[in-house]
Amino acid sequence: MSRHKDTRSLIDQVRARTPAFGAAQGCWITGGHVDKSGYPRIRIRVDGNVRDIGTHQVVWEHANGPLPTGRRLRNVCGAIACCRSTHWKLGTPPPILQGRLPWPGFKAAPIAERYAYYTMCGLRPDDCYSWRGAVNSDGYGGIKDNGRSRGAHRVAYELTYGPIPDGRDVLHTCDNPPCSNPRHLFLGDASTNMLDMNAKGRRVYPRGDEHPLHKHPELATRGEAVNTAKLTVEDVLAIRAAWPGRGSGHWAYCVGTASHYGVSPQAIEKIVQRINWKHV
Repeated sequence: MSRHKDTRSLIDQVRARTPAFGAAQGCWITGGHVDKSGYPRIRIRVDGNVRDIGTHQVVWEHANGPLPTGRRLRNVCGAIACCRSTHWKLGTPPPILQGRLPWPGFKAAPIAERYAYYTMCGLRPDDCYSWRGAVNSDGYGGIKDNGRSRGAHRVAYELTYGPIPDGRDVLHTCDNPPCSNPRHLFLGDASTNMLDMNAKGRRVYPRGDEHPLHKHPELATRGEAVNTAKLTVEDVLAIRAAWPGRGSGHWAYCVGTASHYGVSPQAIEKIVQRINWKHV
């Protein structure tokens, strides 16, 4: 049996966050909340407990049935934000994720061997290479080199093209931080990086009707999709339904309800006044 309930409603949530969902070709890139490794996730409630589940797992289980115990899904297209079920294959956690090193002396192995272990190539030479090792808060892969952490994409560039000149950065043509495919890397500096961002439209801040969230409000991270959210839609509806209205009992209600849900009275007040959770 699947470890989460009502798969169809979860599929509807994934579909709403994925503009290309159902397309015959290409990746289905999902928007919304992502974890620290860059995987899009959906927050659900199971037996009274709130937890996250990967959107790729939701789509895969919808197409193939429950994920077998002890197995995990392995991305084969190089885009970890993709949720297309055919772009994920059954696998087992690599040894490094099972709490043990892949082979004796792994830490002392040449960096080229360790880089190769952590790199997962795509189906085609020009696909992104997924990084299954550690990543930083910006999604860039990291690997130890002589006791210090280095960017996996910088190591990939040096192993392929040679040393990186002082003061130069390694940039991505694919704009996918965990990718370490040398074909997607090129040298530049801070100025080149800014020009590249402008040319690709990543540094433009449209406003009003031209803002992306006005055009595609389904991609906005709201409510329980926010990784720090303590409440669900059901909680918010119950809080508003039980609110006695403005009056002498208003603040007492906020204090008592906040204690029950583990949030602040001010948070409850903003919910009943529709300052927060406006979309519900």
